Amino acid sequence: MPDTVADELAIRGLTARFNRMADQLRGADCAAAFTENGVGGRAPRGRSGHRSLV
Repeated sequence: MPDTVADELAIRGLTARFNRMADQLRGADCAAAFTENGVGGRAPRGRSGHRSLV
């Protein structure tokens, strides 16, 4: 069984870091938080398809 408390803390930490980067308009850093071959819903796939926040 996975350690759900540790998983939740890791998710909260990642979310906080991502939100800080987005607030600072660091689009490339936000995109780097995802895997190279990530798949999004309505967004482009992977890092190369990220949209600039500026």
